[in-house]
Amino acid sequence: MTIPQQSDTWKGRRLIEQPGTPLLPRRMCEWAEAGTELRLSLGEGVDLLPELAKVLSGQDIKSAALQIISGLFDKVSYFTGMIDKSGARVATYGAPRVLEGPVLLLGANAIFGLGEVGVPLVHCHAVMVDAKGRVHGGHLPLEGCILGSGGAVVIVAPLRNAGFEVAYDSETNYSLFHPVSAVPMS
Repeated sequence: MTIPQQSDTWKGRRLIEQPGTPLLPRRMCEWAEAGTELRLSLGEGVDLLPELAKVLSGQDIKSAALQIISGLFDKVSYFTGMIDKSGARVATYGAPRVLEGPVLLLGANAIFGLGEVGVPLVHCHAVMVDAKGRVHGGHLPLEGCILGSGGAVVIVAPLRNAGFEVAYDSETNYSLFHPVSAVPMS
């Protein structure tokens, strides 16, 4: 990898090099048509991400962009990144942080697609405020985010003719969502 020469533009910035070989092309794009946007209301007491996967799969949606625009958690877990001391990756997840409710969800964005074994999967990052008014943000785990009173509202933008599937990424040494063509949607 060629590193640009230090200039005034680069001063004060960190350059992070991943440990592995970059996929080529590094920027992957697929043309997708937007399906009909949906507004979902998820109820109190459900585990957010498994419920989203179940509801979307039940509507035969294979891939979508998701925006969770409001919600309240009774209990939520989240992860933040930290340096991977093993050197296998630049970063890894730290220990889960657990917040007891009420925790107000300020907003979240997510990708819905297929995991490595073809199982529906949601990858979600959220910003929340705990009962003491402290702001928290990070990656939500696949389980352990229980909705509280009022549940949550989710805007779903289904994709047609393309979508997301998890595949190994040699540069980051992680399995990540990659855009793929020809993901059928009824």
